[in-house]
Amino acid sequence: MATKEHKWEFYQDKAAKFRWRRIASNGNVIGASSQGYVTLKDCIHNASLFSYAGDPKPPVINPQPPKPPKKKRRNKLL
Repeated sequence: MATKEHKWEFYQDKAAKFRWRRIASNGNVIGASSQGYVTLKDCIHNASLFSYAGDPKPPVINPQPPKPPKKKRRNKLL
């Protein structure tokens, strides 16, 4: 059952996808998204299905910048 002591965290993973987790007052993670979401809005919607009713624009912790594309290496011919 949700209490006011529960904390919700929204963050971006290494793939720059949004995720959420629900933390109990004792610090244990008691819920988390099972997938990453492209938009924060979709992530918040998923959290609301698990009784999130907080700020519609929560702060995102540990935002990860998108990874730059890998440069193609050219083989040097001798």
